[in-house]
Amino acid sequence: NTGSTGTALYAYSNIGATVANPLVNIWADNPAFDQPVVKIHSDSLTSSILYFEPATTTGHVINIDALDALTTGSAIRIDSGNTGLVTSASSGVVKIVHDANSSTNINNLLYVHNDNASATGTTSLKVFQGSTGSAIIAQGAAGSGSASGAVIKLQTAETTVVDGDYLGRIEFSAP
Repeated sequence: NTGSTGTALYAYSNIGATVANPLVNIWADNPAFDQPVVKIHSDSLTSSILYFEPATTTGHVINIDALDALTTGSAIRIDSGNTGLVTSASSGVVKIVHDANSSTNINNLLYVHNDNASATGTTSLKVFQGSTGSAIIAQGAAGSGSASGAVIKLQTAETTVVDGDYLGRIEFSAP
């Protein structure tokens, strides 16, 4: 595609909703295959590598399913070892932006759910800070009077609370 203003690969479909297969299907069927199935390299200094414009109103834009066979490693790994990275106070290596007025709709920008009550060794969210900087900062909107600042809420799903029950707790410990 050198010197061209066109597209190197273009896939288009106008097939309706009854199709049982995806538009593009990449299948590596040999368990001994030890390389990435898809690798994307870009020398662009300013453009996005992957860009999604979903029109879907339900479901998932990115869905990682049937990850049950994974025994080591991670489902998603982001390695940012660039010492020149400057995200600023209002950005980050991962940034989730919700810029619509959702009014009274309940929206969780990040939802972590351990859906197995027997998985007592599972930590739903772990933050490890390897320097002396803050591990977590919760900053609320500016306001005064009855307007709330930052709120961290500890809540139980237990509906029959009796005397002596823990509703939440903060533990401090050392290795």
